[in-house]
Amino acid sequence: MALTRLITAAFDVDGPERQRSFTDAVIAAQPKEGGHPGAISAHFLHSADGGRVLLYTEWTSIEAHQEAAEAGHHDKGHEIFAATPGVRPTGGGRYHLHRSLPLPRP
Repeated sequence: MALTRLITAAFDVDGPERQRSFTDAVIAAQPKEGGHPGAISAHFLHSADGGRVLLYTEWTSIEAHQEAAEAGHHDKGHEIFAATPGVRPTGGGRYHLHRSLPLPRP
């Protein structure tokens, strides 16, 4: 089984309402059916202070993420990132799972 790859994108935002509206807009822009076969999941995390959004997506491989980007599957999301007032991309990266620690069983 291939290891899951994690792709992150981080944003500074102007408050909790911007967090919600930005996240809702990105989710609404996603295809209702289909999508890229290498995509596993996407998670939006909002900071407690209302100032940041962290998006992390899980992919079957880095190559699957690159293929989706080259096919234009991320274009709508990038348009939203660039066009939403009060949202500023701050970075991101690609990661692979090195090791997991299971929770102790009671």
